[in-house]
Amino acid sequence: MGKVKVIKKQERSFVELPASFSSFDEVEIFELRDGFFLISIPLEEVNGAKPGEKHTDRPSNDEIVILKKLSSIKFNERTPENVDKLFNSQEKQLLERVLKKGFASLFKGRKYKNGVYSIPENVYPLLRGEKIEQKEKPKAEKKESNQDPIKSALRKNGYVIIKDQGEAKMLSERLKGEMKSKSIIGIKGFDDVFYLVTKEFIENKGSIVLEFLVKEADVKTIATNCKMETDEVHALLNHLAESGDIIEKKKGLYIAV
Repeated sequence: MGKVKVIKKQERSFVELPASFSSFDEVEIFELRDGFFLISIPLEEVNGAKPGEKHTDRPSNDEIVILKKLSSIKFNERTPENVDKLFNSQEKQLLERVLKKGFASLFKGRKYKNGVYSIPENVYPLLRGEKIEQKEKPKAEKKESNQDPIKSALRKNGYVIIKDQGEAKMLSERLKGEMKSKSIIGIKGFDDVFYLVTKEFIENKGSIVLEFLVKEADVKTIATNCKMETDEVHALLNHLAESGDIIEKKKGLYIAV
């Protein structure tokens, strides 16, 4: 949506909201940074729960099927136009349901003016049939120590940075299956560093960075405003540049395309 007219009345300012807001009595406003605000329907409605009503924290079996089909489509091809062609009428109804429940969302940015469907990071374990523990138990910690440290780091942080070329080569061979299925993605950056990330990490953290990069910014500025570590931002920028979502406009300054 572009510019909207501001109506002045009794020393107060009003704007007309899109028709999709008509069924709500109130909205939520968040200040992203100076001069930039996000207007949203009430968050409890985004999560699919009406006031005083609770819904399951897990998607149903048919919702899992539609989410898996959605996740199988490349992120940059997951636009409403493409999905509309790939989904039948029943699948479209299920998609609307998972959107209302917050198991998926429609992200809009400079490159994706009509939007692109994104799946929250905490939903992917549910699609794999994993249980999410609220509290870590001692046994779980002991089991974690026996697991592959790289996979453990990827599961915990979503990314791993490898500076040793020999280690990077061995990792590529060890994670061949995951990299073939695109659940883990690895690229060699221009700085000769190997960046390993999960699909969920790119989709969720990447959308945050893309939304911020409407104006050019450096790594430190991105990290501060997006509340991320600088290593995390480096991993994201290298992958977003590889996919053509951002460019390095000037030395050390990045912007979404």
